[in-house]
Amino acid sequence: MFKLVTGTWVWHSDTSLCIKYEYNLQLTTLLGSAEKAQQKLDDLFKFAATTPFNMNSVIEANRTLQVLTQGALNTPASMKLLGDAAAALGQDYEKVAFWEGQFYSRAMGGQAFGQAMKALQQMGVVTGTLRTQLEAMHKAGASGPEIWAKMQAYLERFSGAMHIQQMSFKGLSTTMGDYITQTERILSEPVFDVVKMGMTSILGDIVSENKAASDAAYNNWKKWAEGLRDDIQNVLFSSMAYVQTVARVITLAVKGTG
Repeated sequence: MFKLVTGTWVWHSDTSLCIKYEYNLQLTTLLGSAEKAQQKLDDLFKFAATTPFNMNSVIEANRTLQVLTQGALNTPASMKLLGDAAAALGQDYEKVAFWEGQFYSRAMGGQAFGQAMKALQQMGVVTGTLRTQLEAMHKAGASGPEIWAKMQAYLERFSGAMHIQQMSFKGLSTTMGDYITQTERILSEPVFDVVKMGMTSILGDIVSENKAASDAAYNNWKKWAEGLRDDIQNVLFSSMAYVQTVARVITLAVKGTG
């Protein structure tokens, strides 16, 4: 989460805490309140504990389904349906969620879904026979819900795959890792808030919603950075000239002694 570099604690933006924090903000916008967003994250953590997938994979899959299907497949039942398929086939949860989300979105919109079906077939999620049947239904004018119902019924054959794999050594290790990460998140929240406040203070008007203030702060920063660059450049050129002078003196001395 933090790394000690030359005596300074540096925050890494790719940590689980940062990922969860960012998704919390996104969910707050999508769901309409911070309370609903936090409840959703808590539900995802509990769900992840019943799967062989880590929390970050579950978050990414959920984020994808929330956006692509406008929340229609962002439900415990759909998450389980797609998770079982991914687990049974040894595929990435996020990848299965992405292409199933694409398929659902296009089917519901009355659009062709050939690209999604091709990707799902390559992963083994659907067979060539099912693909042909679904595409025939679309051409015949079947509704989105009818097409999805057939896909959903087919995916049920993978039911229970997550639970079986979750009870394996690898699955249990993943769940244990999630609980360690969750404990780390809870313990790190006060530090995270302090670091965030510190960064906000340092950046100042650069992150202001006031465009004039933000532009002025940015220009001042750029002027300072370019000035620092010029100073470093001057020092390097001076050092290079000094080194060249010393080299010439040494060369002349060697020639003189020879």
